[in-house]
Amino acid sequence: MLPWALFLAQHDYRTITVDLRNHGRSSRAPMGYGMREARDVNALISQLRAQGEITGSLHVLGVSYGAATALFAAALQPGQIDGVISIASFDNAADAIRGMVPAIRDTPASGLRQALTRRWMQWRYGQVDVDAAIDDASRRLHLDLEQVDTTQAIASASSCVLLVHGARDSWIAPRQAEHLHAASPRSALLMLPEDDHISAPLRLDLLAEPLLAWLSATPPRGQPCPTPLLAPISVTGSTS
Repeated sequence: MLPWALFLAQHDYRTITVDLRNHGRSSRAPMGYGMREARDVNALISQLRAQGEITGSLHVLGVSYGAATALFAAALQPGQIDGVISIASFDNAADAIRGMVPAIRDTPASGLRQALTRRWMQWRYGQVDVDAAIDDASRRLHLDLEQVDTTQAIASASSCVLLVHGARDSWIAPRQAEHLHAASPRSALLMLPEDDHISAPLRLDLLAEPLLAWLSATPPRGQPCPTPLLAPISVTGSTS
């Protein structure tokens, strides 16, 4: 996230980077696949507003797990977040796990270290019953992963949402971004035809200017949301 934070700061945005629970310097806590993490983010937003650290419009940007967190945060705190940039989010946690486990396991390796890692993963997870693992994780987390659904979150959010996804993403299938886009008339979708789950968030060369334009065009809540323009990349969008 540091390249995005620095880029936005260079364009007069104040940027705050957050270590989610179980990430970076944050402490360990039960995972929520974005739902519990969204409450953490919203608590931080409330505290920063009370301290006068957040003034004017507020946008939240997240990648993958963080993208889902951003969508849940906007739904849980209506009226507090003006815009969400969601890069490579899943639409449903359980479905994302079903797709991601075999995709990561079967991704071709480059180099000895990756080859050894892939061999270990194929041995360790090759015969795993993913559905049983999802059920077990749901019990351990006291959270039904089948119900962790970002389509419901984006549908209920009043924020403008820009969805970005790589068309070659084998971890989180592009159709998940399409499901999210279809769930909200206040969303726009940028599909990057040559990028995957890892490369899409790194494409500042393609995304920097369109995202800046989208941020600056995001209106007060309740007004029509902007549609980003980015040629020659495939762009779809809608307004309300």
